[in-house]
Amino acid sequence: MIPEVGVKATGKYTTVALTVPSSANVGDTVDYTVKGTLTATPYYWPNFAIGLWYVDGPANKLKIWVEGSEMEISKNVLVYKTSNRLEYGSTLTMTGRIKIDAAGTYLFKGVAGYYDEGKNSFNIDSEDEGKIEAKSPIITPPTVPTIPGAPEIPWWPIAIAGAVVAVIGIVIAVVIHEEEKEMMYMMMLVR
Repeated sequence: MIPEVGVKATGKYTTVALTVPSSANVGDTVDYTVKGTLTATPYYWPNFAIGLWYVDGPANKLKIWVEGSEMEISKNVLVYKTSNRLEYGSTLTMTGRIKIDAAGTYLFKGVAGYYDEGKNSFNIDSEDEGKIEAKSPIITPPTVPTIPGAPEIPWWPIAIAGAVVAVIGIVIAVVIHEEEKEMMYMMMLVR
């Protein structure tokens, strides 16, 4: 079940860092890392959680991998990981990949806080933002290698010569065919 985003960042108990590339090509699959640390002991939290939040972007849904598990998420949805360790200095890391399917700017947030199972809500204590600029790859046609210093040969004389050879070939084939027909008639007459 996908949690709602609850209380916004206060930064009292955690720090978080999101690592994503700043640019990618459409069709690329890029790596991400979310790393959160408890900077104080939150005695009333049920757990310590970090997450990756797909805030906005050109694709309504994205294919992502979280710790090796593949899933699809929509805009304004986050995936998270929890730990029961609530001591000062506890660190939680989540890694995975994101498939980039459309050109444009993708906005993600790495978040840290806690997950409230009863309310199905992720309460954010700290956040870090990351943007990926996705571009369509530019495909350039292959070039014909040239020999330095060689003269440029225009293409049209080659095309004309090819056409002339083709026409001569057709004429010869017709003439041979006609001669064969005449020989067959003569052979029939001889019998």
